[in-house]
Amino acid sequence: MLLLTLALANDAEYRGSDSDMIELRERLRLLDETQRREESKWERAVEHTWTLDIYGCPSNLEASITEEVMLAFAPDIGDSITSILFVETTYFREHVSSANTVAFAHYSNIVAVKKPTCSTPVQSYDLRTFLAHEIAHVRTFNIHNYQDLFPREGRSQTGDKRTLRQKWASLDSCSVTYVGDDWKKLTTTPDGLVRKYGAKTWMEDVATFVEVTNLIAYHAKLDDRALDRLHDAYQGNAQHKKCLQNKLEKANAFRFLDDETADLVREVWASSTPTSSALKTKLQSLRETIHARNREALKDR
Repeated sequence: MLLLTLALANDAEYRGSDSDMIELRERLRLLDETQRREESKWERAVEHTWTLDIYGCPSNLEASITEEVMLAFAPDIGDSITSILFVETTYFREHVSSANTVAFAHYSNIVAVKKPTCSTPVQSYDLRTFLAHEIAHVRTFNIHNYQDLFPREGRSQTGDKRTLRQKWASLDSCSVTYVGDDWKKLTTTPDGLVRKYGAKTWMEDVATFVEVTNLIAYHAKLDDRALDRLHDAYQGNAQHKKCLQNKLEKANAFRFLDDETADLVREVWASSTPTSSALKTKLQSLRETIHARNREALKDR
């Protein structure tokens, strides 16, 4: 896999034609059939649990990681995803213009991840980051395009009918300027963002924020890295910290993160030792609780 510093800088909200997207998915499906690829138990579990399709060439580990990341989100968020594609570089480049793009989300709720080759798995930390980021895009598409279907998140009791985009842009203490592809020219992360890439568009701001704060999407062996990244992203002046606090509240309100995860993020931000054994133990316990709760909710729906 590409080095994380490069890989995390390049996802995409896929803007190709619908026919291109259908062609890519169908091509992968036919390859699965002609090569008689046998699905792993983890792949079948993901497809059955969330009634979606996985095409391409995921390894057993990648399928297992996909299940764990999806369990970090509320069941209905995973349910909204129609397909997850693990695409070999050769096919990926035919449908994505940027050579550096490593993953994308399409507004038809398809998530695609690039693999160097079918026999080369994506590194665990990278894949978890990519999936959390792209699932956040799918969630954003659904909220932004179908606001009426999200009464809890879309309206307040005072009758506030502003969209997610409007609410995100008007958060107190946040004065982020989105600069499109000029984000690549930035030498430091602007105040109010957790990564430079978030300066590209408001959707990338949301997705990078969720990718960094949804600690449940990671794994005990990766918690040091995830906790350090979360803590480092918070360091800055008072306005920067207030902006991130407000974004956390909004991400929680729109259910990108559940209540317990949001509380743990605040605890990590307030700590001088984010990778302490106490915080890592608490995170692992919370991860197990959320996974179990979401599994039960998925059975009952």
